[in-house]
Amino acid sequence: DGVATTHYTGTFTADAGLAKLPSNLRAIEQTWVHLFGARSVRFDAWIDAQHRIRKLVVTQHRGSLRLSATMQVTSFNQPVNISVPPVSQVKTISPSDLRI
Repeated sequence: DGVATTHYTGTFTADAGLAKLPSNLRAIEQTWVHLFGARSVRFDAWIDAQHRIRKLVVTQHRGSLRLSATMQVTSFNQPVNISVPPVSQVKTISPSDLRI
């Protein structure tokens, strides 16, 4: 969006990432980490001059499976409007979906 940023990239272990989460989120994410089985997480972060994340991409790989999440922040301290996606765009993932 035309904002000057610095691009950082790196990796961290899934266990190190879990240790940084609040306990109420840790249990939920630990289940996914265990099911997916990826041991490391790659990140790309774009940080502005005020030290705010403008874009974050987190990727995990396990065999032929790739799990990627992207977050892009376009404004701060503004009201948000979140729309639930239609059922056609939602999929429930079961443990058998993650087996390679």
